[in-house]
Amino acid sequence: MKKPTSRAATSSRPVTLTPAPEVRIRTPKTAELVADHIRGLILRGEIKEGGYLQPELQLMETFSVSRPTLREAFRILENEDFISVVRGSRSGARVHLPKYDKVARYATFVLQGQRAAVKDIYDAREIIEPAMVAALAQRHDDGQILALREAIQAGYDALDTGNRRAASVAVAFIHKVIVEQYGNKSLALFANMLQHIVEQHQAGVGEGDTDSEPNYRKRVSAGIKSMTKLVDFIEAGDAEGAAEHWRLHLKNANSRWLSGHDRTTLIDLLG
Repeated sequence: MKKPTSRAATSSRPVTLTPAPEVRIRTPKTAELVADHIRGLILRGEIKEGGYLQPELQLMETFSVSRPTLREAFRILENEDFISVVRGSRSGARVHLPKYDKVARYATFVLQGQRAAVKDIYDAREIIEPAMVAALAQRHDDGQILALREAIQAGYDALDTGNRRAASVAVAFIHKVIVEQYGNKSLALFANMLQHIVEQHQAGVGEGDTDSEPNYRKRVSAGIKSMTKLVDFIEAGDAEGAAEHWRLHLKNANSRWLSGHDRTTLIDLLG
């Protein structure tokens, strides 16, 4: 019988790595390396939002690259919305930081491609937001409460204009403020993505709203009052009350928005 090999013996032997035939190790192109370096400068704040990159000739000298290579790097960064290049401008490429709406828009395409249902989005929001408001109730400050109450007042002001679309946008904005004031950037990214899709859906539903003006005002006003009550819970430090109130609010609101749209998919929003 063959003697078992000890761990010490096996660990001392050199290991020969043989890549599988289908494995190809790709070396990044020079343009990608230049784009990576510039992207890093932007994300670290070494080049500020709204600032400009150096002129092409200086950058070509800095990176020791040709003009076509540098312009390819620019195209990569433009596609990612890190810079915008005005052709013929002498001021160079303008710098931008990534925005939530850009990520949300692309995420919408991904979910549309997966034939995700609109209901999935409302369900996800119903899971996330009650936990957020509970946390806000436990650790809030005067500035956060002020931001929430100002958003609610903006909802009332928009309702008074008689513009239903403006009112819908203002009420949806209150959800955004809740997410922003919670303060977790990872969850804010996800929640803003959901909100972007919800706004698209609600805009379409709102356009077909045939409710009379008095009934419409009564319904929207009740929703805003419910949001006011939520802020009261948060300000009082009642985490359990805030979470339960918001869970019920979302359940009722989602039921209305999803009425007749149980089988609607995100791809249907393309119209």
